[in-house]
Parts: sequence; structure tokens; C-alpha cells
Amino acid sequence: MAKNQVAVKEESFELVTNEIPDFLKQGNRGAENVGTDDMIIPRIELIQALSPVRKKSDPAYIEGAEEGMLYNNVTRTLYGTEVTVVPVYYTKQFLVWKDRKAGGGGSNGFRGAFASKELADRAIAELAEEALEVSDTAQHFVLVRNGEDWQDHGVTPARERD
Repeated sequence: MAKNQVAVKEESFELVTNEIPDFLKQGNRGAENVGTDDMIIPRIELIQALSPVRKKSDPAYIEGAEEGMLYNNVTRTLYGTEVTVVPVYYTKQFLVWKDRKAGGGGSNGFRGAFASKELADRAIAELAEEALEVSDTAQHFVLVRNGEDWQDHGVTPARERD
């Protein structure tokens, strides 16, 4: 009696490669003049008592936003009080803020993000404003699971900045 034999074709392929795809070899076609000031990194922010997204008279108001909820600052999506994330990348930045009591707070107070405390201190000296301070801030870039969807987001801060 003859036995049935199964032929198995083995294929191998690379999951990771160091080669640059052709479409990326041609540079920043279509985005030649785009700089970091032109882009906004989405962040998951905690809605607090003084958050503009809670004030109906503020242009940043989001319907249904309540203290303790999380939201995406770019898409303005409300997540509720919990969100599932997968860490992708971490970096530390040194943010320069104007003190809230001196007219800062929120986007009014933000003066810049720097790679080191020395660069942030130098920026403070160049700005020559009063009541500026440096806050070292952990930046966690994550994938967010919202229902069945996964989305790219930057999350900050790892600890309070004010």
C-alpha cells in the first residue's frame, strides 16, 4: 500500500529590514517646507477644574467634558476616565512655562520645549521675561485603544507640570 506524502514548500522572508523604501528615498516631497512649528503632536490630557474645555464661553469648549475625563487635544475626542495604552517611545523634555499667577497657564504660559535643562535655561535668558520656570517632563508616545480602534498619540505629562 502506498503512503501519501505531503510536499511542504518553505519560504523565508525578512520581517525587519534596514533598506529604505523607494518612496522615502526621494526626500520630503510635498512637505519640504514643513517644520516642527507646523505640526501638533496629539496628547491625551486630563480635564481639570480650570481646563478651558469645560467652560462653555471658551472656544476650546468640548460638549460633555467633565473634570477627571481624558481627551485628545487635537481630535478633541473624549475618552472618559480610563484608556488602554501600549508604550511605544519615551523621551524627556524640559518645558519652559510662565507662572500662572504672572499671566501664564495653559497655552498662554507655554514658551517652548527643549532637549536639556541648559537649553531651556538659555531660552529663559533670551526671552527676558519674568516668572518663567523650567519643568522636566516625561513624554510617553503610545498607541491608544479606544473601543476596537488603535490610534497613535503622544501622552504627557508623566507627572504634574503646574
